[in-house]
Amino acid sequence: MSLFLGNIGGILLSLPIAILLARLLGPSDFGVLSLLLSLRDIFCVVTSLGLGRAALYFLARGREEKGYFSSLFFMRLLFGLIGALIFFSASTFFEEYYGIDRFALYAKIMSVDVVLSGLFSFFLYSFNGLSEFKRSAVMNVFYNFLRISSVVFVLLNMGVLGAIGGYLLSSFVTLILSTYFLSDLLVFLVDRLKVREIMNYSISAYFIDVSHTVANLVPLTILGLFGSVIVGYFSAAWKVASVISLFLGAMNAVGVQRISSKKSSKERKKVARKLTKYVVYLSSFFAFMMIPFSSQVINIVFSESFAPASLPLIFLSASFFLKSLSAGAACYLLGTGKPKPVTKSLLISALLAVLLSTVLIPSEPLLGISLVFLVVSCVYSLMLSFTVKFISYKNLLLRSLLSGIVTAVVVKLIVQILPTVPSVILGGFSGLFVFLTMLFLLNGLEEEDIELFSDLFEAVRKYFHLT
Repeated sequence: MSLFLGNIGGILLSLPIAILLARLLGPSDFGVLSLLLSLRDIFCVVTSLGLGRAALYFLARGREEKGYFSSLFFMRLLFGLIGALIFFSASTFFEEYYGIDRFALYAKIMSVDVVLSGLFSFFLYSFNGLSEFKRSAVMNVFYNFLRISSVVFVLLNMGVLGAIGGYLLSSFVTLILSTYFLSDLLVFLVDRLKVREIMNYSISAYFIDVSHTVANLVPLTILGLFGSVIVGYFSAAWKVASVISLFLGAMNAVGVQRISSKKSSKERKKVARKLTKYVVYLSSFFAFMMIPFSSQVINIVFSESFAPASLPLIFLSASFFLKSLSAGAACYLLGTGKPKPVTKSLLISALLAVLLSTVLIPSEPLLGISLVFLVVSCVYSLMLSFTVKFISYKNLLLRSLLSGIVTAVVVKLIVQILPTVPSVILGGFSGLFVFLTMLFLLNGLEEEDIELFSDLFEAVRKYFHLT
């Protein structure tokens, strides 16, 4: 619940900031910023060496594993500095590749964030590994809150440079705070034996991160060849569709941590089944609430100048829903120290994404990249479902599809009948009611689930000191 609230807070802050930046910068400059952030994320992951996932795994095994933290930290810092240097050196190549004025200057400044953002991500993994979920959530919210400085700098007529400066500021401040909170674990020593054990786990995890990044970001870098405006459209759709994965990130982090800490195979499988069920249900609800209203959502959120983003929003919503089917399987394999099947699935997905991008994007950029993500998400989920067979994927898919379709039809009728503002309010609440009712009728909810929901509501009430 802490990570969920942290993700909610992060989305509630980051999405309006992205909307403001998109409106202030326009599709072209917003596309330039999105390209820079994509390249930064690629370099962060390429130089991460899987050390973030290793931190979560080793710290989740027990309090005595804290001795690994210093070795993990200094390794991550070293590779982050190497990544920043390469990013800085490649800035001129980026400008020639995309043909965007001043892109080299932007890339040189953004190279600093390869270190800052990479270390901050590593610290979030560490907080989760230590079960400090509240602190992880707070730092995530604070990081997104500080990004409002990007909007301020853009309003001061600093353009893309101002937006980049805001990202650097948020990364730097949250990194300093995270270092302070974890300072008791930080010893200026690198243990060779621990480094060897860390590398045995992190190398497999590293290919997971790299493959995932290639599958998600390389298509966008290819799309950049067809103009920053098109990148701006797709990035706008991605920002909205990412709301569907709101629960996915939080529950994945908790899932890996909990499965890693369980000793019994039965308990591990139970966590994986529950995780898959909740992620699929939540993802399907948001996806089917968004798909029928894609054009309206884009027009309201980003303005009519981003109207072409409605098509990729439909495909991305379906992609996030399909990908949610693999949540429990991936957490189970990572939590039991068996990352190779996940690595294999992601590697094939990444290669497929690159291949499809080179074929589909040149012919029809927006439709092509949308199809790439839909096909890759489907293939990835299918591969993991064949690897972890104790989860009932068929029943989950059928129940979520039926519930989602009925919900979408009911909400669509409400929106057609009522005026705009009442329909938005009533449509949202009625949609949730219809969705949960359908799941109950289809035997998708058990007594244990209802008890869990009751516990979660009570936790939220206590969290906000409403007792």
